[in-house]
Amino acid sequence: MTVSIKLSQNQKQVIVGLLSYPMSSDSFIAEKLGVKRSTFATVKKKILEPEGSSPLLYPINVPNFRVLGAELFSLTIAKLNSKALATISESDAFERLQQLYNVVKTSIEPSPSRALVILINRNYTDFTIVHHSFVHYYLDFKLLSPTDLTRYIISFPSGGFYRFLQYSEALANIWEIKVPDPPTVPIFNGTEVDISQISPLGWQVFDSLIRFPNATIVDLCQQLSKPRNTITRWVKKFQSLNLYQQRYIPDLTTLGFNIQLIATVSIQGLEKVDREKIRTLIQQYFSPTDLFLTYDKIIFFSIFHDYYDLREVEGRFFGEMNRFNLPSDLNKIVMSLDNIISLKDYKESFSSLVHYLREQEGYLLKQIS
Repeated sequence: MTVSIKLSQNQKQVIVGLLSYPMSSDSFIAEKLGVKRSTFATVKKKILEPEGSSPLLYPINVPNFRVLGAELFSLTIAKLNSKALATISESDAFERLQQLYNVVKTSIEPSPSRALVILINRNYTDFTIVHHSFVHYYLDFKLLSPTDLTRYIISFPSGGFYRFLQYSEALANIWEIKVPDPPTVPIFNGTEVDISQISPLGWQVFDSLIRFPNATIVDLCQQLSKPRNTITRWVKKFQSLNLYQQRYIPDLTTLGFNIQLIATVSIQGLEKVDREKIRTLIQQYFSPTDLFLTYDKIIFFSIFHDYYDLREVEGRFFGEMNRFNLPSDLNKIVMSLDNIISLKDYKESFSSLVHYLREQEGYLLKQIS
């Protein structure tokens, strides 16, 4: 079991500041938080480079999937057969998924036995190949039945991507820290960006940025054996094109968060004004880290210290839904963060995903044998 630590107010402020402005300078963030730059820099170092323990925040560079050619984002939640799972090692049961470039997150909760799989796909054909492959694999080994599988598909051009890996508001609200004017950059927009002029060297730089989010310009120069001005020029170009964005992923269990909520709310048949009202209420009460819209559902992820906090937020949310005469059908899965085994996570998968998305012609996805 992961042991949570007690954080000072300064540590909480700096964590929220880094999550809110991940690509900004120390002086800019310190000014926004109203703390001294020297204080901010000292606390930041202890958070990102603590002595004798793991970092509280992990940097990650998220590629702009839409610009790179992705069309579909999908979330699959499966209830697994715990008896069948016990007869197959986790590595064997899930390593087949890791061969597929467009699987960007795979995690399981052993008890109760559930799996969560996130795919980012160039098109529906690619999604169908991969989804059918791993589903049939699990069916063959009796790890699940077709009735124990739920999937959600969001189309990048027409679907709604409101949040993705954004923890700043959640932690700011829970810790009661005010952040003035937090930036909101739509990472999945920008399909008009022309990436055809990026040279092979440029793609090497981009690949290194995604694979090594901790790397400095000097580090990249050494890795690629290129001069500083060349690397700097490419990095600035990628930033101007909004081709990637830096994020920080918090170590949630160490920070004291034990519960992850994965929930859906039906908006089928509702008027646009009611859909927007429900989305606003979800953002207001649940402070979701991830928030997606399909044609008939709102899907969101949220974090909580414990079940008591979750029930309290649910109560206030349902109260507002009733006050506005809105349907209160919240379908939810509550997962214990300390019990989740992450078999493939974003920081491990984005590099191979970029290679998959860049192969515009003749790319054949591996079938799971």
